[in-house]
Amino acid sequence: MERPQRIKNEVELLTWARSWVPKQRSGSIIGLRGKLGAGKTAFVRACVKALGGDPRDVSSPTYVTVHRYELNQSRIKHIIHVDGYRLEAGSHAQLGLDHYIGALATLTFVEWPERFPQLDFNTVISFEIGKGTERTLRIQNG
Repeated sequence: MERPQRIKNEVELLTWARSWVPKQRSGSIIGLRGKLGAGKTAFVRACVKALGGDPRDVSSPTYVTVHRYELNQSRIKHIIHVDGYRLEAGSHAQLGLDHYIGALATLTFVEWPERFPQLDFNTVISFEIGKGTERTLRIQNG
């Protein structure tokens, strides 16, 4: 487990995402754990921006379940953003994600990764809510 990252606000989150996300391998599956409102979608927004995408396109996929973001970057072309909050464990096959998850030139971010026990996560990031806008991110590499 990496040293916990203490983030005070969205500006610091973007700064950290800019240093972290370019190091991720194409095809990586990243789990995002945390309570509702913990900053999981804000983190995906920061990663999209860090990789040249439009952060205004990023919204919580709670009701849509899956979003796909196009990036203006040579190595990573897409971010897939999945929210398992309303899903039962093991139901990702029903979403038709098999051709996206782990695909080359793609990073897949999965909120509520415990609902996807069959996936082999490269990294799981846990978001802990602090005071105000402060968050602690705990990164566990698979």
